[in-house]
Amino acid sequence: MEPFWDYSELSWSEQHRYREWVHEWRAARQRARRGDCVHTVLEVDGELAGQLDAWLEPHHRRGELGIWVHSKWAGARVGVTSVGLLIDYLFGELGLERVSAPICCGNAPPAALAIQRGFVREGVMRSYLRTGSGRRDHELWSQTRPEWLAYKADSA
Repeated sequence: MEPFWDYSELSWSEQHRYREWVHEWRAARQRARRGDCVHTVLEVDGELAGQLDAWLEPHHRRGELGIWVHSKWAGARVGVTSVGLLIDYLFGELGLERVSAPICCGNAPPAALAIQRGFVREGVMRSYLRTGSGRRDHELWSQTRPEWLAYKADSA
């Protein structure tokens, strides 16, 4: 996961110290209170299985997803199910019109998840984000409200 994770000046081990997690939790809580995001923890049988976030732009009625799932749960549909629940909330409860998901080129599991959930690949954003392995290109995947409604109808 480290090559795809957001860049930090801290080492990988320093990023995962208790103090850093508390700092991140407080910042996430502030963003959520402002309505700028939805941060979730994925849990399976009482065990941390991953994280799923949506950064929101309420004025434009759009959001951007980010997810990681522990390798133990790969193939167990944890990501697909979690993304489905959050997408339903974003389009249904929050009334968003578009949800995007920038996925680091070469990161196959989230690209497969995007396909399973009916997202459309729009193209490649060159040098989009700094990650643990340096500045990386990202594929832009998205779903619009009409596409979500069609996906829901086809899945019923």
